[in-house]
Amino acid sequence: MAALHCHGGAYLVRRLVSLAAAAAALIAQSKQPVLYVGGGVANSEAHAELLALAEKIDAPVPTTRMGRGVIPDRAPLAA
Repeated sequence: MAALHCHGGAYLVRRLVSLAAAAAALIAQSKQPVLYVGGGVANSEAHAELLALAEKIDAPVPTTRMGRGVIPDRAPLAA
């Protein structure tokens, strides 16, 4: 978050929003989306956000070894 307060922070925010919008458009166009996730989800504690996205786009979620546990093993979309 420190980067948001430094010189050029507004540009950084606009760029991140633009990249997120582009990613969302690509996901929306996908016929069979898959979310292949790893330890980054665990490190950022984004478990709930991952599950919400997977459910919203009906995507299976295979994980790397470091990503084990970021989605409950018994969740319908766990792969």
